[in-house]
Amino acid sequence: MTTATRRLRRASIAGLATIATVGGGLALTGGTAFAAAVTVTQQIGTTTATTVNPGATGVGLGDLDVDFANSFAIGDTITVQLANAPGCGTTNGAVGFSALPTVTATGPTTTAFGTTAGSATDTLPAFNVVTQSSAGACTVAGVKDQLLITLTKSSTGTGTDHFQVGITGQKVNVGSAAAAGAVTESANGAGPTTVSTVSFFGVTTKAVGAAPSAAAVALQPITVTDVPGGQVGTQLVFTLDNSSKFANAPTLSTPTGVTASAAAEAGALPSATLTYTLTGTTPANGKYTLSGATANLGATAGDTTVTVATGAGPTNIGSGAVAVTAATSRQSGADRYATAAALFPTAGTKAVLVSGVNFPDALSANYLAGVLNNNAGADITGILLTDPNALPSSTSAILTSKFVDTVYIVGGSSAVSDSVASAIGAMHVGNNASQPLIKVVRLAGTDRYATNRAVDLYAAVNLGNTSNMAVVATGENFADALSVGPAVAWDSLPLVLTTGASLNASAQQTLSDLALSKNLTDVVIAGGTAAVSSNVETQITSLGLNVANRFAGTERTGTAAAVAAWETDAVNGLGFPFTAAVQVNVARGDTFPDALAAGALAGWNGQVILLAATPTTLGPGAPTFLTGNGGVVTKINAFGGTAAVSDAVLSAAVAALS
Repeated sequence: MTTATRRLRRASIAGLATIATVGGGLALTGGTAFAAAVTVTQQIGTTTATTVNPGATGVGLGDLDVDFANSFAIGDTITVQLANAPGCGTTNGAVGFSALPTVTATGPTTTAFGTTAGSATDTLPAFNVVTQSSAGACTVAGVKDQLLITLTKSSTGTGTDHFQVGITGQKVNVGSAAAAGAVTESANGAGPTTVSTVSFFGVTTKAVGAAPSAAAVALQPITVTDVPGGQVGTQLVFTLDNSSKFANAPTLSTPTGVTASAAAEAGALPSATLTYTLTGTTPANGKYTLSGATANLGATAGDTTVTVATGAGPTNIGSGAVAVTAATSRQSGADRYATAAALFPTAGTKAVLVSGVNFPDALSANYLAGVLNNNAGADITGILLTDPNALPSSTSAILTSKFVDTVYIVGGSSAVSDSVASAIGAMHVGNNASQPLIKVVRLAGTDRYATNRAVDLYAAVNLGNTSNMAVVATGENFADALSVGPAVAWDSLPLVLTTGASLNASAQQTLSDLALSKNLTDVVIAGGTAAVSSNVETQITSLGLNVANRFAGTERTGTAAAVAAWETDAVNGLGFPFTAAVQVNVARGDTFPDALAAGALAGWNGQVILLAATPTTLGPGAPTFLTGNGGVVTKINAFGGTAAVSDAVLSAAVAALS
């Protein structure tokens, strides 16, 4: 991804606005006599339709996106209609809104639901939103089965462009006599789109995290509820997918008045199915619970889902995830220098070199590597570590074998000695005497903050970086700056280091210079107020800069998780790819070398780095990011050997995916 592409992405994110106005009616004036229904070009459901039960209140629906052309006037309307069988024609049969959803407008785009930005002269729609009853039986019953969106601006600019309205957070009340089947929405007659399904059954599961092919994994209870009663037939059949099989056949607990046989497959385990024969009639809200089940999981990373069927047929009545699996991997070397060498990209001809012993100057490396990467296209830059007084053989080998032609040393001679710099400068590119000598560029100042300033200004002036956002972190410790390493590398965001209590002179001057010459407008802070104080935040705003956000946890692993959530947020964050087959990285958080060396590589690949509290303890932060991401995260990778990130920590990270 080029720097220009990333800038365009950020501009698109900034252009999203929540513009719904709730409450009373809209006073229409001017040309509103010509108000009409907006012609909806297309509508789509943007999340999987949910399952709801009769009698449920305040339950969520799937989302709805509506697209329309940039041709609208004040007072024009979009009416979103809910529908289900039997609807308001039967007492308590309908589904209606229980509250106003969130409604947002995005665009413009050149096509319906397109990705290419439209004309900057287009006016982003604004609107008033209310719920209302449609005519007839729903009005009599007081069911709010419509969402009325009334535009409060008229279109300008290019009439062929498109805007989108997203409707999220929809909550509804389901009538106690609602029939099983689809709940649909249509916007001004377009569609319909299924956003929910009424079911007489509820299937409740909770996934556990495990490695692929894990044996005898203990599953959480699987509960089946017959909401109206009398709907469960003569059997309940539990079936696992993803090549997983039940390893035992536990007893199925039943509601009062119903008995269950032992599982038919009890003598033929492992089995993908467990079949229980039932006697009796299920009462309303009767629950069946399969507890104590274990499973041998399939070899493919992802979700294992149980599908529940009833009757002799049988008929599927619901499903849910019972296990999520993720592979583990490790990138490491014999020591910190060899690990950094193992992380160096195969196509790198530029290298950033820092001390592997002391962190202060080294913290600025990820930003420099990010700018070099984004300027280089496919010629990716990596970070290498050195002993301050002697170039390690693993580092030297990378410089020659990868045909590195320029080495950027970050830090003064106390961090990376002149003898190391001279040794590199005496090397020929590719270790070939017919090639030129490797060019050495040292970026340094009188202290860590002056070095940081030298790097930031070099990237802005000499490498032409023009980011309008910077990241501020403490330079007194390393953890928070390492957490944002992938972010600053991915989007070429200047990393500005400061003392925690007050914005030091170097940081203040750097921010002022970037604001003046490079259009810097926004700052995000990495770390809580114990790391970067409220006073620093006040001093930043006094420079005329907007502090857009602060990402912090109760300790370093929590801050890393908060940063990861921002990095992967496609709407309000950086938009790291986080949709399928995602690798999440874990590095040791109580020291700096591995996470530092990995920052540029992770950033280039759009991958987060979570910090472990110690080599043997995952810590509280990583699970807050991983939980709920089973099926999305398919690999958890460790940076460093087992002495840095133990196998137990990797296993704990996989388990947290549940």
